[in-house]
Order: sequence, then structure tokens, then C-alpha cells
Amino acid sequence: MIDDNTKKEIQQILDLYKKGIDNADADALEALHWADEPEFRFIEDFIQKPFGAETFREIGDWIRENADPGYLDVEFREMELFQLCEDVVYAVGIVRQSCDEGPTEVRMTLIFLRRKGQWRIIHGHWSDIPEEE
Repeated sequence: MIDDNTKKEIQQILDLYKKGIDNADADALEALHWADEPEFRFIEDFIQKPFGAETFREIGDWIRENADPGYLDVEFREMELFQLCEDVVYAVGIVRQSCDEGPTEVRMTLIFLRRKGQWRIIHGHWSDIPEEE
């Protein structure tokens, strides 16, 4: 069971994460991650294999060069938090993304790691939800 303080800290990160995406603020998004840690990995539906800090930063550079605030509007829905151990929490849920091409929904999992009393994201996984046939 997750204590209230940990829930509050993780929810603050999720709120900042949404705000960073909505505002196309790559610096704010990067600050929420442990990208310099060797175990840092991300999985996105549009990249063929898990990636680390270098590709993560390239995505940040793309955002800086190409995205304006509001290019992507996200809403986190059905978010659930689970604590694996004292310093590891994961969040799962659905993300509704709205952009010029229209809205889509993806599944999201974020793993939060606490180091030196600070929570940040160490792993993320975003994947498309298949359309029903």
C-alpha cells in the first residue's frame, strides 16, 4: 500500500509531466527523469526497440525545434499507482492524446524510482490501443 505522502509526490510528478507535454517543454520533461542512470529505458510505439538517454534527448531536441505549446494535449485517465518496494512505484493508465490528426488513446506505464529522497521516472512504456474490429 502506498502512503499518502508518496501518492502526493507521484501525483505531482504526473501533473508536471502532463504540463510539460501540453506546453511542449522538453526541459521540464527531462528534469522528471533519471535519464543519466544506466538502467533508464523507454518504449514508445513509434520506435522499434527500447531506447535510452541518447534517443530520449533526441526526442527532447525534436520537441524544442518543432513543437509549440498545445501541439499535443493529454489527459491521464484511469491512473492507478502500485508500490513494488520502498523506493519503486509504478503508474498505469490510459492517456488520451489530442493533436491535429485527432484524438488517440494509448496505454502508459511509468516506473518511478526514489534516489536520495527524490522521485523521478526511470522507465516509461507508451503503446497504442488497437482499434476494435
